[in-house]
Amino acid sequence: MDVIGEYKKLCSINKTFTDLYVIDALKNALITGELDLSGYPVALGGWEVLSKIMVKNEAITKLKFCDCMIPTLGFDFIFNALMNCNRISEVNLFGNNMSNTSIIQLGKMLSINKSIKTLTLNWNNIGESLEAFSAFCGGLSQNQSLEYLDLRNNQVCSAGANELSVALKQNHSLKILDLRWNKLKNKGVDYLQNALKFNVSIKELLLKGNFVHFQETTSVELCVKKNEDLHNIKMEYELKVAFLLKELKKLEDMRVQQISKITQISQQRFMYCTKIIYLPVYYRVGTYEMSVPMR
Repeated sequence: MDVIGEYKKLCSINKTFTDLYVIDALKNALITGELDLSGYPVALGGWEVLSKIMVKNEAITKLKFCDCMIPTLGFDFIFNALMNCNRISEVNLFGNNMSNTSIIQLGKMLSINKSIKTLTLNWNNIGESLEAFSAFCGGLSQNQSLEYLDLRNNQVCSAGANELSVALKQNHSLKILDLRWNKLKNKGVDYLQNALKFNVSIKELLLKGNFVHFQETTSVELCVKKNEDLHNIKMEYELKVAFLLKELKKLEDMRVQQISKITQISQQRFMYCTKIIYLPVYYRVGTYEMSVPMR
């Protein structure tokens, strides 16, 4: 696929100007796999074109749109593309100050997407509206691919932590959750600690800068440590099972080979015996020469 040609074609169809900076970013993406437009304010029409490129181009596996001042409609284009693309594994949207509408749309995208493993959302005020954050958490609860979520500096309060704890009880893919520099307080951390009784996938929960007592953080760290120990035990168990299955497969292959060899030998012996039994023996009766099989 000629990405640059496709970009220019789509720009012409959408009646938006071809951006040289975006063209350079697309060229780099073909080499690195990461489409990086950080710090550059792409025009609204440009986001629509890029969303179509993201869906079509298989070379792009990472998105980095930090401090791009992306408008609400721009986020709509991006999230719709991610709903229709299960190839992109990393998305970084640092510092875009999302609107409530975009946060709700983000939650919808998470409920559908099955490829994103790393999502960076710090400095987006995602927790400012409890209603929007609740919708985001609803999408997170249905997602089973995300492993790393960065929610630093997002105004997440105790009530938001409660919504997040509900999501964590249902999400079993997330391994690292960064909640530093929010407003969780002790009550919010209590909600999260309760969720960890049901969630055994979280291996790291970062809580620095949340006005939390030392005892609370220590208690959460113990819960996370328990999860990490369980994860290590599970990994060890899976490795042992994989090894045993491999050995069983070897034994099964050897058994099949032995049976095949025995069958082949038996057939050869049978053919040999058949030839011996029906080997003609000549003898004379009077003046006639006759041939009869051996008995």
